[in-house]
Amino acid sequence: MCLVLSVALGLITGLVTVAFGGGWNASMLLAATMAATGWMFTAVSAVTNQLGSDARTANTMAVGTLGVLFILRGFAYSVEAPSWTIWANPLGWMSKTEPAVANNWWPLLLAFALTAVLLAIAVFFQSQRDFGVGAIPPRAGPARGRIHSAWGLVFSINRGPIITWTIAFAGLGLIFGNLTTSVQDILGSDTAIQQVLAAGATSTDTLVGAFLVTILSLVGIIACIAGVQTMLKVRAEEMEDRVEPILATAVSRPKYYASNVVFAFVFPAIYVLIAGTIIGALGSAADIGISFGDAVIQALATVPAVWTVVGLSILVIGARPKVSLAAWMGVLASFVLTLLGPSFKLWDWILGISPFGHIPNAAAAS
Repeated sequence: MCLVLSVALGLITGLVTVAFGGGWNASMLLAATMAATGWMFTAVSAVTNQLGSDARTANTMAVGTLGVLFILRGFAYSVEAPSWTIWANPLGWMSKTEPAVANNWWPLLLAFALTAVLLAIAVFFQSQRDFGVGAIPPRAGPARGRIHSAWGLVFSINRGPIITWTIAFAGLGLIFGNLTTSVQDILGSDTAIQQVLAAGATSTDTLVGAFLVTILSLVGIIACIAGVQTMLKVRAEEMEDRVEPILATAVSRPKYYASNVVFAFVFPAIYVLIAGTIIGALGSAADIGISFGDAVIQALATVPAVWTVVGLSILVIGARPKVSLAAWMGVLASFVLTLLGPSFKLWDWILGISPFGHIPNAAAAS
């Protein structure tokens, strides 16, 4: 099903690109590139589903793999690493298709080959593991419980993802910080990229500020994923019948839910501030017209948009947990409208649906 959806999403993207004036060859290559990327990480998910004993573990490994490859590709480009570092990364293969520039179709063959290999590995693991148990067995808990509050329980459940996300956002800060230091060189002569990464910039002076808004919006959208995962974990724990024993004690359902909600709000905000602080430190040291304070304030201005998207997932899980998949709609809509909307020249009222479309430019204000 995911393979079919990847093709459908890619085809829709290609047709929309054609409708807005793109050439057929370049647009269909863009569509194929998106579909091939979806195929590769569908295959990655197929493998992690056989490794993990529960959905949380499998999803964390799959998202972690995507995140690591994304960060490594961004870092390789930001420091102008040798070309072999790009070819060693499956996401790098997709950038080598270069739609509307070189129109290279052959890197897609690498993606299809990797997909086939990973699916074969997943089938092998499925034939070897026991029913209901992943290849990596879950770690046994302590013989005697050491958690005495709902807050402690939520922290214990989310401790691993908190550590992983913190490291990931520190890496994103380094990558985007390096990109910010050379933003004028990257965007100054390329109006197409400028339309995506610095939409609204009317002069060289406002270019850095607009780029900072876009970069921290992307950081915020990624932070939303962590918040949504926290809320989906509430539903997963309930489906695994691990919540009822807790509610049978002095912990009430509102208190249990509220503790998860607080974590879903607080930690994504912290992640944005971590990345924003590192971006600000690197950007201010490069003397490109933006101060450390501007970057931190811009990161703070991004937090309400993150909370809005996370709040949608809280509403979905609290009111209609059976349609928990809808918790991801805010993340998906924000990504499409914020990063792709300006390049498609969508109407302002459509772009305004995304909360990230209302983030002020702190650098311009100062």
